[in-house]
Amino acid sequence: MQALSLAALRTAALGLIATVLRFPLPAALAALQVALMMAQIHDLEIFGHYDEHFRAFAFLLLALLAALAADLLAESRGWSRPKGLALSLALALLLALRAFTLPATYDAIWAALLLPLLPAGLLFLGCAPFLTRRDAGDAFWDFNRRLWLSAAFGLLVGLIFAGGLHALYAALDALFEVDIHDEVYSDTWALGLGLVWPLQAMSGVPKDFSDPQPEYCPTWARYLTSFFLVPFSITYLLLLYAFGAKILIAWDLPRGELGYLVAGYAAFGVATFLLAHPLRESGNLMVRVFCRFFHPALLIPAGLLLLAIAVRIEAYGVTEQRYAVALFGLWLLASALAFTVRRRIRPVLLPLSLAVLLATGCFGPWGSFGLSTDSQITRLEQLLARNRLLADGKAVAAAGPIERDDEAEISAIAIYLSGMGKQPALGPLFGTLDLDLAARPSAEAIVTALGLTYVWPGRDLGLEYYHASSVDQLDVAPFEVYRELSLWTPDNRELTVESDAGRFLVQLDSTAGRLRVTEEEGPTLDFDLASLRKRLKHDAESDGNTTQATVSQDKMTLEDRKDGLHLRLILDSLYIEHSVRGPEVERLHGILLIGHYQD
Repeated sequence: MQALSLAALRTAALGLIATVLRFPLPAALAALQVALMMAQIHDLEIFGHYDEHFRAFAFLLLALLAALAADLLAESRGWSRPKGLALSLALALLLALRAFTLPATYDAIWAALLLPLLPAGLLFLGCAPFLTRRDAGDAFWDFNRRLWLSAAFGLLVGLIFAGGLHALYAALDALFEVDIHDEVYSDTWALGLGLVWPLQAMSGVPKDFSDPQPEYCPTWARYLTSFFLVPFSITYLLLLYAFGAKILIAWDLPRGELGYLVAGYAAFGVATFLLAHPLRESGNLMVRVFCRFFHPALLIPAGLLLLAIAVRIEAYGVTEQRYAVALFGLWLLASALAFTVRRRIRPVLLPLSLAVLLATGCFGPWGSFGLSTDSQITRLEQLLARNRLLADGKAVAAAGPIERDDEAEISAIAIYLSGMGKQPALGPLFGTLDLDLAARPSAEAIVTALGLTYVWPGRDLGLEYYHASSVDQLDVAPFEVYRELSLWTPDNRELTVESDAGRFLVQLDSTAGRLRVTEEEGPTLDFDLASLRKRLKHDAESDGNTTQATVSQDKMTLEDRKDGLHLRLILDSLYIEHSVRGPEVERLHGILLIGHYQD
């Protein structure tokens, strides 16, 4: 037994040495990552500030991926070790130029560095040995299968290593009252996830880049793809098509976070398409149809994604996140067109082209960081001009209050610029204001310098309450249906009214400020709550944040007739909340009367 244990330790040690010799620079970068994490755990201020530690950590992580990809490329091309090392150092230098010229803020490092370059690095890693090889689709698939299984197994080993030691420390503390400091627990997890995981993962990186044997797709991959991933992908595509049809029928452009949702569904579909590569001809009928028609079917979702992100950018300008989604949408549309027109395209070009696009989008004035800065500064200039806070192109302090919604939007832009460390970009605009932009002032200081009230982000940017005075009698004689309404966002925006007079769908559009009533196989009538709110506001009292009024019943009553349908809405209360999007109907209570008439 002892001999067996020594043999196992010897094998593990030799495997570790072989991994370090094969990938010396990635192993060294992993060790530096652990050292940096432990320095942070023990409050050793190597870089002086947490955000600067985070920037260094992000650089080391990206440099590790780049160096590993460079080593794989060098191996596949038969390059000498110095040539591969030179490529690794060149990529590391390029990453350092990007990382250490960004402002040292968490938001900037995450949005402008990790968000695009981490997925780009992972994609490059799987593509590196096949950059110049033609007809290597099977080899590319099998290499990535082994590569990512090794990464998953490495994670499992790292978790077992750190989790096992964590349990051992806890047992020593509980049974023998051995005082083990919290830092030791943290150090153990840093070692397990920062060093054990990458070294174990790198030990399983394939050395053979040639085509695999026939029937190389494992049974588990065939089963997972055929009975789970492909059916789910087809279902998601059908949902996206149904949503596209809804937009065309209602002519209601997408709002909110729809772009991110569509991007997630599309990314899942593309990943499934790549996983299904070995089954494109030998799989079941569903898999073969999916592989044949996936890219043509992707054209409409790609257009939907671009439409959604365009609406978002039109309303709120460009940010690094929206830039990334827009790039992904353009890549999705281009790849769908390419694979539709010319089916026999190397699979490696699909992830490789996305990686190149994400990486190049990090640099230059048209990169995500520079373009987002220009977009948000332009939005701020427009808001200042609209409120007469510009003189000769320079910002001036407000002499009095401005619209609450504009204050909220200016505050949101200031929060973005401050979080991203972009305050110096305000220099040409804020030249006449008493504000030291080089000191990177807070968002509140920026807004205050404009003579405005700083508004926290979120929905609670202002409230309006309107109530109707009570009435003794209600005339319902001309109507056939009496229905009490209680609608609110986001959970209870619609209800169905079923009666002898017909079936009616009642929907609250909180952002547009409209209550829509649709009769089954009949007309649709709208109540304009936004205009009602403006009329009620004239009779209201406000303390700056809350506006409220109690008005007569007739002022809270709306009526409409069209195509034989007669509606009357008698509101008891109407609640409005302000967000960066403007005033939105948050809740309403009242009575809906429904009747019919003949011309």
